Amino acid sequence: MKHLLYPHRFTVRCTRAERRLLAERVRASGLSVSRFLIQTGINSANPASVDDRARLERLLFQLHKIGVNLNQLTRRINTGIPVGAEPLDRALRAVADIGRSLSGSDS
Repeated sequence: MKHLLYPHRFTVRCTRAERRLLAERVRASGLSVSRFLIQTGINSANPASVDDRARLERLLFQLHKIGVNLNQLTRRINTGIPVGAEPLDRALRAVADIGRSLSGSDS
């Protein structure tokens, strides 16, 4: 009789990591996967727009590049190669700029 109560089906795609996380959250909720997805989809705030997601992906890419630069600077410092304050300052300012962008503040 459930098919009469719930006549519509959805198929969703996800990564293995997303599926594991979803399964953990479903178990913790005590709901079925279907009910969990419906309730969280209906009761949660609006998801990020395509533009917002693209912006976040660009910021994550920039953070990754900064991380690579910091790793290279750290490696140089650890091998005894002198590193001036300017490259470190640039990297820290770039991280701060991204932080402000994520918080929606331009100052």
